[in-house]
Amino acid sequence: MRSRTQVGSTSATIQLSPARIRLVEILRAIYFGRIEHLVVRAAEPVLDPPPHIVRTLRFGAGQDNAPTHSLDEIAARPAVHHLMLLLDRLRDGMIVRLEVRDSTPIFGEVEIAVTDVGGSRD
Repeated sequence: MRSRTQVGSTSATIQLSPARIRLVEILRAIYFGRIEHLVVRAAEPVLDPPPHIVRTLRFGAGQDNAPTHSLDEIAARPAVHHLMLLLDRLRDGMIVRLEVRDSTPIFGEVEIAVTDVGGSRD
């Protein structure tokens, strides 16, 4: 059984493993950008070696490119919950690309085996 640490929020309490908490910390630090080649083993993100991180910077418009949300606020977002469900479903594999906006995962690309695609078209 995986070790879990509670991350509390005003709307819910989310239980995350230390590796998943670290992933949420990375989402917060990226703010806008993407994570590339995130390996998943036993439904946990593998952060050593670290995935490739690309941060998108915005110029002008008064943007300071710094996250303003707490870790608890980010962890409580529905999109983060969906990311954690994806880790559970993926189990072992790779998230090729995870797009992040305002410290929130927006969409991702997952490497899958041909057998996972479905039946043949004859």
